[in-house]
Amino acid sequence: MKPKLVLIGGFLGSGKTTLLLRLGEALTNEHGKRVVMITNDQGEVLVDSVIAKDYGFETAEIIRGCFCCNFQIFIKHAQKILEEL
Repeated sequence: MKPKLVLIGGFLGSGKTTLLLRLGEALTNEHGKRVVMITNDQGEVLVDSVIAKDYGFETAEIIRGCFCCNFQIFIKHAQKILEEL
């Protein structure tokens, strides 16, 4: 089966992290899938990564900028994750 890549975006406080955590739990617990989250934030500390790790998910991080400004880093993380499958 081909791996799936899902991109989730939205405004601050719109529920992105909650959605990711619930979706990740369902995919892991109910369907036995491996879930890895690539998180992004403007600052040095990625709160979403800390929360995701607390829930037991693997994470990769893009710091100090948006995905669009750091797209090559995003692609690098995504390729590494796919190679590990």
